[in-house]
Amino acid sequence: MSDSMLDLPYHSDTNLTADVYLPTNSPRATIIDIHGGGWFRGDKAKDADWAQRLTAAGYAAVVPNYHIGKAGVYPAPLCDMTALVKWLRGSDLPLPTDRLAAVGGSAGGNMAVELAIAYGMPACRCLAFSTSRPGSPRTPP
Repeated sequence: MSDSMLDLPYHSDTNLTADVYLPTNSPRATIIDIHGGGWFRGDKAKDADWAQRLTAAGYAAVVPNYHIGKAGVYPAPLCDMTALVKWLRGSDLPLPTDRLAAVGGSAGGNMAVELAIAYGMPACRCLAFSTSRPGSPRTPP
């Protein structure tokens, strides 16, 4: 069982929010899980199941929304992720912000790699997170 805090505003200039999922014990690390959607659709709620799997493995998961569609023209989504990292590092949330990593699929995977480059954190661009069928390309830790 994990604890979740939903719709926490992370960007003072916008209405962007993030969901934070915490494991029952102290988190091993904090993983930023960035949803996909081809830069024009998607929502953080889509990755709630993946966040629950990460917390079951002992990680804290932070799942943000970001600018998409016409409001999300480059570099707006990357600026959103920079604001997220700054917010995490300055927050009082019980997260190990000295151990950050990023993961995402599709557009979220691209941003995960950008965060890795900008902040020197591990990242994974995953194509699928399904455990429902044999031979799934990627399952959580």
